[in-house]
Amino acid sequence: MPYTHGTAIKTIEARDGTRHVDIVARHDGRFQVYELVKLSDEDGGGWRMGRMSGLYASAEEAERAARLDFNL
Repeated sequence: MPYTHGTAIKTIEARDGTRHVDIVARHDGRFQVYELVKLSDEDGGGWRMGRMSGLYASAEEAERAARLDFNL
């Protein structure tokens, strides 16, 4: 998924395949986590934006938080 304020540098999928998170390197040097949730076939398939995290100083910190906060 394209992000206007940064670039996804890593994607982590949930074990059940119904969602994933992108770790985004922002243009301001910080990092953020975005959750994407898979839509059902009845809803047209594809993905929709879910929750997003706060800001982190490093990609490693963002990934640790993502694994805990988003239960990955």
